[in-house]
Amino acid sequence: MELELTKKEYQEFLNNIDNHLINLKMKMKIKNIDFSINCIDEVEKYFENINDMNSEDIKEFWAYFGEAIRHYVGGDYKLAPKSEDVALTPIIINYGYKEKWKIRQSPEVWRDKLVRKKLNTKLSENVKYLIEKYGV
Repeated sequence: MELELTKKEYQEFLNNIDNHLINLKMKMKIKNIDFSINCIDEVEKYFENINDMNSEDIKEFWAYFGEAIRHYVGGDYKLAPKSEDVALTPIIINYGYKEKWKIRQSPEVWRDKLVRKKLNTKLSENVKYLIEKYGV
């Protein structure tokens, strides 16, 4: 399933990030949801086992991995313009502590690769790379 957000839906997504994380925690039946590498791996496994993600699953994925990126390297959300491959989905810009960002980060790119089984590395490895290059 592909999901594109209107400006209103995007604002609702931003306003409900905490709720998306709580819903994900309840679905996964775990005590705590955080952005540790172990939890990132658990969340990735959870989403790998969903055959057809619905819109709520997609928003939960975006919220978790968007917040994981922001947790480690900062940044701001932006709605990707129509001209991008991830048009009308949340992206992370303005991130980086050691070095400033050069390309936007997109939870949708990660989700799409996970769904299509095209990931070259675990998502936690992507996060580790971002921490190494841009983190504190």
